[in-house]
Amino acid sequence: MYLTDASYLSNFIDIIRNRKAKSLKVKTAFFLGLLLQLVPVLLVAQQPVVYPGDINDNGIVNNVDVLFWSRAVGATGPERTFKETDFLPVPAGEEWGQSFPDGVNYRTADANGDGIVDEADLEIIRANFNRRRTSPPAEEDVFTIGQPLADPAISLNGQDVTNVLEGENFEIDIDFEDPFGKIDTFWGVGFQIHYNRDPDGNGNPEPFSFDISRNGASWLGTPGEDADVFLFDDKEQGIVNVVVYRKGSGVTTIGNTLGTMIVIIEDINFGINKAEATFENFDRLKLVDGSLTDVPVYLDPMDNSLAVTIDMIDGTVHYIKDNTLMKVYPVPSKDFFTIKLDDVMPGMDYVEVLDMQGRTLIRRKSDGKELTMNLGDLESGIYLLKVFTSEGVFVRQITK
Repeated sequence: MYLTDASYLSNFIDIIRNRKAKSLKVKTAFFLGLLLQLVPVLLVAQQPVVYPGDINDNGIVNNVDVLFWSRAVGATGPERTFKETDFLPVPAGEEWGQSFPDGVNYRTADANGDGIVDEADLEIIRANFNRRRTSPPAEEDVFTIGQPLADPAISLNGQDVTNVLEGENFEIDIDFEDPFGKIDTFWGVGFQIHYNRDPDGNGNPEPFSFDISRNGASWLGTPGEDADVFLFDDKEQGIVNVVVYRKGSGVTTIGNTLGTMIVIIEDINFGINKAEATFENFDRLKLVDGSLTDVPVYLDPMDNSLAVTIDMIDGTVHYIKDNTLMKVYPVPSKDFFTIKLDDVMPGMDYVEVLDMQGRTLIRRKSDGKELTMNLGDLESGIYLLKVFTSEGVFVRQITK
Protein backbone atom coordinates (compact mmCIF):
# COMPACT_ATOMS: atom_id res chain seq x y z
CA MET A 1 0.00 0.00 0.00
CA TYR A 2 1.00 3.66 -0.40
CA LEU A 3 0.74 6.68 1.89
CA THR A 4 0.90 10.40 1.17
CA ASP A 5 3.35 12.90 2.67
CA ALA A 6 0.56 14.10 4.97
CA SER A 7 0.10 10.62 6.38
CA TYR A 8 3.77 10.34 7.24
CA LEU A 9 3.84 13.80 8.78
CA SER A 10 0.74 12.99 10.82
CA ASN A 11 2.41 9.94 12.31
CA PHE A 12 5.58 11.80 13.19
CA ILE A 13 3.62 14.74 14.64
CA ASP A 14 1.86 12.26 16.91
CA ILE A 15 5.26 11.01 18.05
CA ILE A 16 6.39 14.56 18.75
CA ARG A 17 3.29 15.36 20.78
CA ASN A 18 3.69 12.22 22.90
CA ARG A 19 7.36 12.71 23.73
CA LYS A 20 8.43 14.90 26.67
CA ALA A 21 11.93 16.14 27.35
CA LYS A 22 13.22 17.24 30.75
CA SER A 23 15.40 20.10 29.58
CA LEU A 24 15.76 22.49 26.66
CA LYS A 25 19.01 20.79 25.64
CA VAL A 26 17.31 17.41 25.48
CA LYS A 27 14.37 18.91 23.59
CA THR A 28 16.67 20.56 21.05
CA ALA A 29 18.65 17.38 20.46
CA PHE A 30 15.45 15.41 20.16
CA PHE A 31 13.90 17.71 17.55
CA LEU A 32 17.13 17.89 15.53
CA GLY A 33 17.24 14.12 15.48
CA LEU A 34 13.61 13.97 14.47
CA LEU A 35 14.21 16.40 11.60
CA LEU A 36 17.00 14.14 10.36
CA GLN A 37 14.48 11.29 10.35
CA LEU A 38 11.89 13.38 8.50
CA VAL A 39 14.13 14.19 5.56
CA PRO A 40 14.43 10.62 4.22
CA VAL A 41 10.80 9.96 5.10
CA LEU A 42 9.62 12.84 2.95
CA LEU A 43 11.84 11.64 0.12
CA VAL A 44 10.19 8.20 0.08
CA ALA A 45 6.69 9.26 1.08
CA GLN A 46 5.20 8.11 -2.23
CA GLN A 47 6.83 4.68 -2.01
CA PRO A 48 4.89 1.60 -0.82
CA VAL A 49 4.80 1.01 2.93
CA VAL A 50 4.33 -1.92 5.28
CA TYR A 51 2.85 -2.12 8.76
CA PRO A 52 5.08 -4.46 10.80
CA GLY A 53 3.18 -7.60 11.69
CA ASP A 54 0.51 -7.15 9.01
CA ILE A 55 1.84 -9.96 6.80
CA ASN A 56 -1.13 -10.24 4.43
CA ASP A 57 -1.23 -6.44 4.04
CA ASN A 58 -4.89 -5.86 4.90
CA GLY A 59 -4.38 -3.49 7.83
CA ILE A 60 -5.11 -5.97 10.66
CA VAL A 61 -2.73 -8.13 12.70
CA ASN A 62 -4.34 -11.42 13.69
CA ASN A 63 -4.24 -15.22 13.25
CA VAL A 64 -4.34 -14.96 9.46
CA ASP A 65 -1.00 -13.15 9.48
CA VAL A 66 0.56 -16.08 11.34
CA LEU A 67 -0.63 -18.44 8.60
CA PHE A 68 0.91 -16.18 5.92
CA TRP A 69 4.13 -15.79 7.91
CA SER A 70 4.48 -19.56 8.31
CA ARG A 71 4.34 -19.99 4.52
CA ALA A 72 7.23 -17.55 4.04
CA VAL A 73 9.57 -18.77 6.82
CA GLY A 74 13.15 -19.09 5.56
CA ALA A 75 12.73 -16.67 2.65
CA THR A 76 15.36 -13.96 2.24
CA GLY A 77 15.49 -10.63 0.47
CA PRO A 78 16.80 -7.05 0.67
CA GLU A 79 16.86 -5.53 4.15
CA ARG A 80 14.68 -2.50 4.81
CA THR A 81 16.37 0.84 5.35
CA PHE A 82 13.88 1.65 8.10
CA LYS A 83 13.61 -1.16 10.64
CA GLU A 84 10.83 0.28 12.79
CA THR A 85 8.70 -2.51 14.33
CA ASP A 86 5.91 -0.50 16.00
CA PHE A 87 2.58 -0.59 14.18
CA LEU A 88 3.32 2.42 11.98
CA PRO A 89 3.65 2.86 8.20
CA VAL A 90 7.25 2.01 7.29
CA PRO A 91 8.79 2.37 3.79
CA ALA A 92 8.61 -1.15 2.35
CA GLY A 93 11.93 -1.08 0.52
CA GLU A 94 12.77 -3.27 -2.46
CA GLU A 95 10.50 -6.09 -3.53
CA TRP A 96 11.60 -9.65 -2.85
CA GLY A 97 11.73 -12.38 -5.46
CA GLN A 98 8.69 -14.23 -4.07
CA SER A 99 5.04 -13.40 -3.47
CA PHE A 100 2.09 -15.04 -1.77
CA PRO A 101 -0.58 -16.61 -4.00
CA ASP A 102 -2.74 -13.47 -3.66
CA GLY A 103 0.10 -11.30 -5.02
CA VAL A 104 1.31 -9.74 -1.75
CA ASN A 105 5.10 -9.59 -1.82
CA TYR A 106 7.10 -11.61 0.71
CA ARG A 107 8.73 -8.43 2.03
CA THR A 108 5.65 -7.92 4.24
CA ALA A 109 6.56 -11.14 6.10
CA ASP A 110 9.90 -9.61 7.12
CA ALA A 111 8.32 -7.75 10.02
CA ASN A 112 11.58 -6.51 11.53
CA GLY A 113 13.19 -5.64 8.20
CA ASP A 114 16.39 -7.68 8.65
CA GLY A 115 16.16 -9.47 5.31
CA ILE A 116 15.03 -12.91 6.50
CA VAL A 117 11.66 -14.32 7.57
CA ASP A 118 12.13 -16.13 10.88
CA GLU A 119 10.87 -16.49 14.46
CA ALA A 120 11.85 -12.89 15.24
CA ASP A 121 9.14 -11.74 12.82
CA LEU A 122 6.58 -13.92 14.60
CA GLU A 123 7.33 -12.00 17.79
CA ILE A 124 6.54 -8.74 15.98
CA ILE A 125 3.15 -10.23 15.06
CA ARG A 126 2.64 -11.05 18.73
CA ALA A 127 3.68 -7.56 19.84
CA ASN A 128 1.26 -5.90 17.39
CA PHE A 129 -1.55 -8.47 17.66
CA ASN A 130 -5.07 -7.01 17.29
CA ARG A 131 -3.69 -3.69 15.99
CA ARG A 132 -5.34 -2.23 12.91
CA ARG A 133 -4.74 0.78 10.72
CA THR A 134 -7.37 3.47 10.44
CA SER A 135 -6.36 5.22 7.21
CA PRO A 136 -6.95 3.78 4.74
CA PRO A 137 -9.49 1.58 6.55
CA ALA A 138 -8.45 -1.99 7.22
CA GLU A 139 -9.93 -4.74 5.02
CA GLU A 140 -11.62 -7.45 7.10
CA ASP A 141 -10.43 -11.02 6.66
CA VAL A 142 -12.83 -13.54 5.16
CA PHE A 143 -13.72 -16.65 7.18
CA THR A 144 -15.38 -19.29 5.03
CA ILE A 145 -18.07 -21.33 6.79
CA GLY A 146 -18.53 -24.95 5.73
CA GLN A 147 -21.71 -26.97 5.30
CA PRO A 148 -22.85 -29.99 7.37
CA LEU A 149 -22.31 -33.42 5.82
CA ALA A 150 -20.21 -31.87 3.09
CA ASP A 151 -17.12 -30.15 4.49
CA PRO A 152 -14.45 -30.89 7.14
CA ALA A 153 -15.75 -30.42 10.70
CA ILE A 154 -14.21 -29.35 14.00
CA SER A 155 -15.46 -29.71 17.59
CA LEU A 156 -14.59 -29.30 21.29
CA ASN A 157 -14.51 -32.45 23.45
CA GLY A 158 -13.39 -33.53 26.92
CA GLN A 159 -13.21 -36.70 29.01
CA ASP A 160 -14.11 -36.75 32.70
CA VAL A 161 -11.22 -37.29 35.14
CA THR A 162 -10.94 -37.69 38.92
CA ASN A 163 -8.57 -36.69 41.71
CA VAL A 164 -7.19 -33.57 40.02
CA LEU A 165 -4.80 -31.81 42.40
CA GLU A 166 -3.26 -28.34 42.59
CA GLY A 167 -0.68 -27.86 39.84
CA GLU A 168 -2.38 -30.43 37.60
CA ASN A 169 -4.61 -29.64 34.65
CA PHE A 170 -7.77 -30.38 32.75
CA GLU A 171 -7.72 -30.84 28.99
CA ILE A 172 -10.01 -30.11 26.07
CA ASP A 173 -9.44 -31.79 22.72
CA ILE A 174 -9.94 -29.96 19.43
CA ASP A 175 -11.16 -32.81 17.23
CA PHE A 176 -11.03 -32.60 13.48
CA GLU A 177 -12.42 -34.79 10.71
CA ASP A 178 -12.47 -34.76 6.93
CA PRO A 179 -14.65 -37.75 5.99
CA PHE A 180 -15.24 -36.50 2.48
CA GLY A 181 -11.59 -35.90 1.59
CA LYS A 182 -11.98 -32.19 0.86
CA ILE A 183 -8.42 -31.39 2.01
CA ASP A 184 -5.68 -32.41 -0.42
CA THR A 185 -2.91 -30.71 1.55
CA PHE A 186 -3.26 -29.30 5.05
CA TRP A 187 -1.06 -26.30 5.83
CA GLY A 188 -2.58 -24.63 8.87
CA VAL A 189 -5.64 -23.54 10.80
CA GLY A 190 -6.36 -20.55 13.01
CA PHE A 191 -9.25 -19.93 15.39
CA GLN A 192 -10.25 -18.12 18.55
CA ILE A 193 -12.25 -19.25 21.55
CA HIS A 194 -14.03 -17.03 24.08
CA TYR A 195 -13.65 -18.29 27.61
CA ASN A 196 -14.30 -17.89 31.29
CA ARG A 197 -11.62 -19.99 32.97
CA ASP A 198 -11.33 -19.23 36.64
CA PRO A 199 -11.91 -22.68 38.13
CA ASP A 200 -10.36 -21.86 41.50
CA GLY A 201 -12.56 -18.78 41.94
CA ASN A 202 -9.70 -16.38 42.69
CA GLY A 203 -10.50 -13.95 39.87
CA ASN A 204 -7.45 -14.79 37.75
CA PRO A 205 -7.54 -16.87 34.54
CA GLU A 206 -5.52 -20.06 34.85
CA PRO A 207 -2.38 -20.66 32.74
CA PHE A 208 -3.28 -21.92 29.30
CA SER A 209 -1.41 -23.81 26.57
CA PHE A 210 -2.09 -25.81 23.41
CA ASP A 211 -0.29 -29.05 22.59
CA ILE A 212 -0.46 -30.77 19.20
CA SER A 213 1.09 -34.00 20.50
CA ARG A 214 -0.52 -34.38 23.92
CA ASN A 215 -1.98 -37.76 23.04
CA GLY A 216 1.14 -39.18 21.40
CA ALA A 217 2.63 -38.64 17.93
CA SER A 218 0.71 -36.06 15.94
CA TRP A 219 -0.42 -36.50 12.34
CA LEU A 220 0.95 -32.96 11.90
CA GLY A 221 4.50 -34.20 12.46
CA THR A 222 7.13 -33.56 15.11
CA PRO A 223 6.33 -30.42 17.14
CA GLY A 224 8.88 -27.68 16.54
CA GLU A 225 10.28 -29.40 13.45
CA ASP A 226 7.38 -30.27 11.14
CA ALA A 227 4.64 -28.22 12.80
CA ASP A 228 4.18 -25.66 15.54
CA VAL A 229 1.63 -23.64 17.51
CA PHE A 230 1.14 -19.90 17.97
CA LEU A 231 -0.99 -18.83 20.94
CA PHE A 232 -2.09 -15.33 21.92
CA ASP A 233 -4.12 -15.18 25.12
CA ASP A 234 -6.08 -11.93 25.46
CA LYS A 235 -6.99 -12.16 29.16
CA GLU A 236 -8.65 -8.74 29.16
CA GLN A 237 -11.14 -9.76 26.46
CA GLY A 238 -11.34 -13.41 27.51
CA ILE A 239 -10.30 -14.66 24.08
CA VAL A 240 -7.54 -17.10 23.21
CA ASN A 241 -6.21 -17.14 19.64
CA VAL A 242 -4.58 -20.33 18.38
CA VAL A 243 -2.81 -21.08 15.10
CA VAL A 244 -1.52 -24.55 14.23
CA TYR A 245 0.75 -24.52 11.19
CA ARG A 246 3.08 -26.72 9.21
CA LYS A 247 6.73 -25.95 8.48
CA GLY A 248 8.36 -26.41 5.09
CA SER A 249 5.54 -28.32 3.38
CA GLY A 250 1.93 -29.33 3.86
CA VAL A 251 0.68 -32.72 5.00
CA THR A 252 -1.72 -34.95 3.06
CA THR A 253 -2.69 -37.49 5.73
CA ILE A 254 -5.35 -35.92 7.97
CA GLY A 255 -5.80 -37.13 11.56
CA ASN A 256 -8.66 -36.91 14.06
CA THR A 257 -7.27 -34.64 16.80
CA LEU A 258 -5.82 -31.26 15.95
CA GLY A 259 -4.50 -30.66 19.45
CA THR A 260 -5.32 -30.30 23.11
CA MET A 261 -6.03 -27.19 25.17
CA ILE A 262 -4.44 -27.52 28.60
CA VAL A 263 -5.56 -25.44 31.60
CA ILE A 264 -3.49 -25.64 34.79
CA ILE A 265 -5.36 -25.64 38.12
CA GLU A 266 -3.05 -23.47 40.22
CA ASP A 267 -5.08 -23.54 43.44
CA ILE A 268 -7.96 -25.55 44.84
CA ASN A 269 -10.31 -23.16 46.63
CA PHE A 270 -11.84 -25.13 49.48
CA GLY A 271 -14.21 -22.28 50.25
CA ILE A 272 -16.50 -23.37 47.40
CA ASN A 273 -17.85 -26.78 46.43
CA LYS A 274 -17.74 -26.40 42.66
CA ALA A 275 -16.03 -24.13 40.17
CA GLU A 276 -16.59 -23.74 36.46
CA ALA A 277 -14.81 -22.81 33.29
CA THR A 278 -16.54 -22.30 29.97
CA PHE A 279 -15.16 -22.35 26.44
CA GLU A 280 -17.61 -20.89 23.98
CA ASN A 281 -18.17 -19.14 20.69
CA PHE A 282 -15.48 -21.02 18.77
CA ASP A 283 -15.12 -18.62 15.83
CA ARG A 284 -12.95 -16.83 13.25
CA LEU A 285 -12.02 -20.27 12.01
CA LYS A 286 -9.70 -20.32 8.99
CA LEU A 287 -8.14 -23.45 7.48
CA VAL A 288 -5.78 -23.18 4.50
CA ASP A 289 -4.08 -25.65 2.20
CA GLY A 290 -0.50 -25.53 0.90
CA SER A 291 -1.29 -22.61 -1.42
CA LEU A 292 -3.02 -20.64 1.38
CA THR A 293 -6.39 -21.27 -0.25
CA ASP A 294 -9.35 -21.33 2.15
CA VAL A 295 -10.92 -24.70 2.88
CA PRO A 296 -14.48 -24.32 4.30
CA VAL A 297 -14.84 -25.91 7.75
CA TYR A 298 -18.16 -26.74 9.38
CA LEU A 299 -18.68 -26.03 13.06
CA ASP A 300 -21.82 -27.62 14.46
CA PRO A 301 -23.52 -25.11 16.81
CA MET A 302 -23.93 -27.99 19.25
CA ASP A 303 -20.13 -28.37 19.35
CA ASN A 304 -19.49 -24.65 19.70
CA SER A 305 -19.15 -24.65 23.48
CA LEU A 306 -18.07 -26.80 26.39
CA ALA A 307 -18.62 -26.27 30.11
CA VAL A 308 -16.13 -27.69 32.61
CA THR A 309 -17.02 -28.11 36.28
CA ILE A 310 -14.49 -28.94 38.98
CA ASP A 311 -15.60 -30.52 42.24
CA MET A 312 -13.40 -28.87 44.85
CA ILE A 313 -14.04 -31.71 47.32
CA ASP A 314 -12.74 -34.68 45.34
CA GLY A 315 -11.03 -32.95 42.38
CA THR A 316 -13.40 -34.45 39.79
CA VAL A 317 -13.46 -32.67 36.42
CA HIS A 318 -16.74 -33.04 34.51
CA TYR A 319 -17.40 -31.89 30.95
CA ILE A 320 -20.88 -30.92 29.76
CA LYS A 321 -21.89 -30.28 26.16
CA ASP A 322 -25.28 -28.69 25.67
CA ASN A 323 -26.30 -30.69 22.61
CA THR A 324 -28.41 -33.25 24.50
CA LEU A 325 -29.18 -31.83 27.92
CA MET A 326 -30.59 -28.41 27.02
CA LYS A 327 -32.94 -27.15 24.33
CA VAL A 328 -33.40 -23.51 23.34
CA TYR A 329 -36.21 -22.54 20.96
CA PRO A 330 -37.17 -20.88 18.74
CA VAL A 331 -33.81 -19.68 17.40
CA PRO A 332 -33.78 -17.15 15.89
CA SER A 333 -36.51 -15.46 17.92
CA LYS A 334 -38.11 -12.05 17.54
CA ASP A 335 -38.78 -11.53 21.27
CA PHE A 336 -39.45 -14.65 23.37
CA PHE A 337 -37.47 -17.88 23.56
CA THR A 338 -37.72 -20.88 25.86
CA ILE A 339 -34.97 -22.77 27.69
CA LYS A 340 -35.71 -26.39 28.64
CA LEU A 341 -33.39 -28.75 30.53
CA ASP A 342 -33.48 -32.52 30.21
CA ASP A 343 -35.31 -34.47 32.95
CA VAL A 344 -32.01 -35.91 34.25
CA MET A 345 -30.70 -32.43 35.01
CA PRO A 346 -31.26 -30.40 38.20
CA GLY A 347 -33.14 -27.12 37.98
CA MET A 348 -31.58 -23.87 36.84
CA ASP A 349 -29.95 -21.51 39.35
CA TYR A 350 -29.92 -18.47 37.10
CA VAL A 351 -29.66 -17.45 33.44
CA GLU A 352 -27.62 -14.72 31.75
CA VAL A 353 -27.74 -13.16 28.29
CA LEU A 354 -24.47 -11.52 27.20
CA ASP A 355 -23.41 -9.53 24.15
CA MET A 356 -20.46 -10.69 22.04
CA GLN A 357 -18.11 -8.51 24.11
CA GLY A 358 -19.00 -10.55 27.20
CA ARG A 359 -21.14 -7.89 28.90
CA THR A 360 -24.13 -9.22 30.87
CA LEU A 361 -27.35 -7.67 29.53
CA ILE A 362 -30.00 -9.82 31.25
CA ARG A 363 -29.82 -11.92 34.43
CA ARG A 364 -32.75 -14.00 35.69
CA LYS A 365 -33.02 -16.29 38.70
CA SER A 366 -34.84 -19.59 38.25
CA ASP A 367 -35.33 -22.83 40.16
CA GLY A 368 -37.14 -24.82 37.47
CA LYS A 369 -36.14 -26.80 34.38
CA GLU A 370 -38.01 -24.57 31.93
CA LEU A 371 -37.88 -20.79 31.52
CA THR A 372 -39.22 -18.35 28.93
CA MET A 373 -37.29 -15.12 28.47
CA ASN A 374 -38.08 -11.90 26.61
CA LEU A 375 -35.40 -10.26 24.43
CA GLY A 376 -37.75 -7.52 23.29
CA ASP A 377 -35.59 -4.72 24.71
CA LEU A 378 -32.45 -5.91 22.90
CA GLU A 379 -31.42 -4.94 19.38
CA SER A 380 -31.34 -7.58 16.65
CA GLY A 381 -28.08 -9.50 16.65
CA ILE A 382 -26.16 -12.44 18.10
CA TYR A 383 -25.98 -13.04 21.85
CA LEU A 384 -24.59 -15.64 24.25
CA LEU A 385 -26.91 -17.49 26.61
CA LYS A 386 -25.50 -18.96 29.83
CA VAL A 387 -27.59 -21.29 31.98
CA PHE A 388 -26.09 -21.98 35.41
CA THR A 389 -26.94 -25.23 37.25
CA SER A 390 -25.41 -27.17 40.12
CA GLU A 391 -23.94 -29.55 37.53
CA GLY A 392 -22.27 -26.93 35.38
CA VAL A 393 -22.86 -24.13 32.90
CA PHE A 394 -24.60 -24.51 29.56
CA VAL A 395 -23.63 -22.07 26.82
CA ARG A 396 -25.54 -21.43 23.62
CA GLN A 397 -25.30 -18.79 20.89
CA ILE A 398 -28.72 -17.28 20.12
CA THR A 399 -29.96 -14.88 17.46
CA LYS A 400 -32.65 -12.24 17.78
